[in-house]
Amino acid sequence: MMSIICNMSLAVLIIIAFSCYNSIVAAPAPSKQSEASALLYSKWWSPSVIDNTTLPHCAWPGVLCDASGSIDGIRLPYGYQIGGNFSNMNFSLLSRLTSLDLSSNGLAGKIPLQICTLSRLTYLDLSFNSLTGELPPCVQNLTRLQVLWISYNHISGSIPPEVGNLERLTDLNLEFNLLNGAVPLTIGCLHNLQSLRFSSNNLSGSIPLELGNLAKTNVVDLSFNNFTGPIPSSIGNLTSLTYLYLQRNRLGGSIPLVIGNLTSLTDLYLQKNQLGGSIPLQMCTLSRVTHLDLSFNSLIGELPPYVQNLTRLQVLRISYNHISGSIPPELGNLERLTDLNLKVNLLNGAIPLTIGCLHNLQSLRFSSNNLSGSIPLELGNLAKINVVDLSLNTFTGPIPSSIGNLTSLTSLYLQRNKLGGSIPPEIGNLTSLNYLDLQGNQLGGSIPPEIGNLMSLISLNLRGNQLDGSLPPKIGNLKNLAYLDLRGNQLSGSIPPEVGNLTSMTYLYLQENKLSGCIPSQIGNLKSLVALKLHENRIHCAIPSNIGDLRDLRQLDLSSNNLVGEIPVQLGKLGWLNYLDLHNNSLSGSIPDNLKAIFPILLFSATKI
Repeated sequence: MMSIICNMSLAVLIIIAFSCYNSIVAAPAPSKQSEASALLYSKWWSPSVIDNTTLPHCAWPGVLCDASGSIDGIRLPYGYQIGGNFSNMNFSLLSRLTSLDLSSNGLAGKIPLQICTLSRLTYLDLSFNSLTGELPPCVQNLTRLQVLWISYNHISGSIPPEVGNLERLTDLNLEFNLLNGAVPLTIGCLHNLQSLRFSSNNLSGSIPLELGNLAKTNVVDLSFNNFTGPIPSSIGNLTSLTYLYLQRNRLGGSIPLVIGNLTSLTDLYLQKNQLGGSIPLQMCTLSRVTHLDLSFNSLIGELPPYVQNLTRLQVLRISYNHISGSIPPELGNLERLTDLNLKVNLLNGAIPLTIGCLHNLQSLRFSSNNLSGSIPLELGNLAKINVVDLSLNTFTGPIPSSIGNLTSLTSLYLQRNKLGGSIPPEIGNLTSLNYLDLQGNQLGGSIPPEIGNLMSLISLNLRGNQLDGSLPPKIGNLKNLAYLDLRGNQLSGSIPPEVGNLTSMTYLYLQENKLSGCIPSQIGNLKSLVALKLHENRIHCAIPSNIGDLRDLRQLDLSSNNLVGEIPVQLGKLGWLNYLDLHNNSLSGSIPDNLKAIFPILLFSATKI
């Protein structure tokens, strides 16, 4: 069937080519003067070039001439901004043109049909412009074309089947347009094609079986479209393929077993489809693969131990699937791995100790599984790592002190496990840390003062543990801290005045503890504060009046404490405030009039107001 399609296309092409040939022979060869005239009246060049009568047209910016002085190439410098003048060029006077590069030059409007007369053209690049309209079928006349790039435009309509007549084509790039419809079956006629890029369009239908005819192709990118149906088994014929990008479509079925034929493959991206079934054993032959992403599908079964054969693997992402069983210890053989993401699956059992062999690992994400046991000490061997996410599992035991070896760490997420013991003081070694989340565990003891060493910290969440003792004054060193959540612990003592140094703070949650003493007046320094919640503590004294200086404050909850005195009139200056709760205190006096104007109904129950 494919040969019939290609032969019919070829027959049509011969007729068209013969017609074009006769017209070319019949027409006299363009003179150098007519070529210069075409450039002059195109309005592509600036007056400083056009008006320079001493400058020959072959010396104009981007104009290339052959030995005889005829124009054989135009490669305009970046940013010439041709705009709507694209169609001004009389291409019929440039019949010797072999190369036309107008990328990133602000082209607008439709592709002029006259461009199809350039029968000697081998290279055409119109990418990174604002072209509209459809890709003209007459492009089939450009039979010598080897490179066709029209990416990053606004080309709409379907891909014309006539494209299949461009049998010399080695590189076809139509990505980032508005193309729709199916990929034409004639794509299989492009036997010399090495790179096919149709990503980021609105293409639909199934991936044609005829794609398997492109034996020389090393890049196929059909990502970010609406393709449905299975990945065709003919994909296994593309044994020269090094890059296969099919992500973000709606492909279904299972991963074809013939994927194992693609032994030259380095990048395989199948994420965000609807693929099911298990990971095929045949993938063990992909010994050259460096990037493998199967995430956001519906894959089942276990993670096969043969993954150890993929020794060049740098990125392995199988997150958001239904993979079960334990993490195979053979993963530890993947010593080049930099990114390992298995989160949101059904994995169980312990993390294998061989995880410590992944010395090049930079990101480890195992969150939202059923993993258990203790966090292995060997995790401390991953000196290059910057993200560790083991959250939402059932890990028990202490946080290992070896965590302090991970001095490149920027994000540590251990929340919602069953971790016990105390926070190790070695955590103070993680001076690059931006995000630390230990909430929802069973951690006890006091907050180590070494936490004050984490000068890069942006977010600290220790809520819902069993922490006791007082807040360390060194917490005031964290001048980049924007989010602090210590609610739901057993913290006692006063809020240290050093909290006023946290000038980047936007959310401060200290509620549901046993804090006492006064609210420090230094809290008025936190000018970026949006939410301040101190309720359900044992705080006494008066409400400091300079809370009224926190002009960005939207939520203020001081309820269920032992606060006394009058409500500061300065609270009425908090124009953005939408939640105020002062109930269950011992406040006295009257409600300031300016507060009544903001809050017709106030939460002041159980007070003496």
